[in-house]
Amino acid sequence: MSITKLRILRESKNWNQAEVASKMGISQNAYSKIESGTTRLTADRITELSKIFEIEPEYLLDNNLPIVNNNNGSHSKSVINPQHYYETQKELVEELLKSKDT
Repeated sequence: MSITKLRILRESKNWNQAEVASKMGISQNAYSKIESGTTRLTADRITELSKIFEIEPEYLLDNNLPIVNNNNGSHSKSVINPQHYYETQKELVEELLKSKDT
């Protein structure tokens, strides 16, 4: 698992380590060790983190699936699931093509 993903996910929510740790019911120091890779993640922790960050667990496990930090210059940031983005865009294009034909 890419440790950078956890940091990007956390920062995309504008959370600090203490906030994520609180959501997990652990200390900030314990979360820091998870984020830095010092502590190995269990399946339960991966599931818990995926729920907290509202992503699929596979995203934390697969280093080939990027998480895009989309910062448009404002204070808001978002994390994009490329597969979901692709599917949404595909549906939109299909709807536009259908409306063009009618």
